[in-house]
Amino acid sequence: KALDKKTVLVLNGDDPFSSRLCDYVTKSVFYGIDKLDTDKNVCENLVNDFTLCPKCHNKLIYSYVRYHQIGKVHCSKCDFKSPDLTYKGVLDYENNKIIVNNTLNVNMINDSLFNCYNEMAVISLLKELNVEDNKIIDTINSITIACIILDILTKSISDAILCINILCGLRSILSKVPFMIKLSN
Repeated sequence: KALDKKTVLVLNGDDPFSSRLCDYVTKSVFYGIDKLDTDKNVCENLVNDFTLCPKCHNKLIYSYVRYHQIGKVHCSKCDFKSPDLTYKGVLDYENNKIIVNNTLNVNMINDSLFNCYNEMAVISLLKELNVEDNKIIDTINSITIACIILDILTKSISDAILCINILCGLRSILSKVPFMIKLSN
């Protein structure tokens, strides 16, 4: 009820919980990360919140799972499945890059998987706002985090610094994008 049907959602297609929000709006776009060598076929975590199909309640089958419910899933009994990705990231750990849709090649700001998902969310949003690829590349590639600081600081502080750096980069891009945000009650 809270989402206007005209709202466009940018959703993590690898998360069956968040990707289901698409049912409440007219348009959604999905981002995700291509299969990794470390992915499993079965969730080995103690927590696995998404085991039954939300449509027919049969057991779901994961083509691959990363952690908890994050991965690619489908139901063998009905048409439920992970959505097709609008923006698919390939993680190149050797060169510290994320390649989006085989065309956009940006630095991996931080190599932890959840931060790669955060970076994919930012890239997907910027693409949906029609920001030019070269501006996205230049901005993301200009973001740096001192490795020494990351080694010294706690995880939560490191995450806060990463978010601040991403937001600073976003601010410089968004200040050049001709659009208005209307806030309503």
